[in-house]
Amino acid sequence: MTAAYLSRLLEPPRQSFFLLGPRGSGKSTWARHELPEAHRIDLLDQAVYHSYLARPGQFADELRAVRPGTTVVVDEVQRVLALLNEVHRFIETGLAALLVRAEGAGGLRAPHGVASWPSRRSMSTAAAVSSAGRSSSADM
Repeated sequence: MTAAYLSRLLEPPRQSFFLLGPRGSGKSTWARHELPEAHRIDLLDQAVYHSYLARPGQFADELRAVRPGTTVVVDEVQRVLALLNEVHRFIETGLAALLVRAEGAGGLRAPHGVASWPSRRSMSTAAAVSSAGRSSSADM
């Protein structure tokens, strides 16, 4: 049986953003439905997870290989927090528009060596920066 997709009030922001929420709240479903053409990196895939865990720099290699202007969805980023340095760098340089999906902010803590971890307040709003130069934000 296939469940029907329920539209949300959240429109995909035109900038990079973090999408946070409790397990099972529909974050991945929303991303698949609203961003069907996005390049996906799913850290629930054990092979992908172990690959990035062993070599986090591989993440930057993959992002550089993506066509400019492509939206990238990083699902379950809290599994390899070292990737957040690269996420931050790519957002700052405008090389990729990123949607970073993670479980709720309560379980996320900035690990030692991870730069510029967003505050809880900044993570409660879907917004940030993007290579596309479009601006939008939506309270989550």
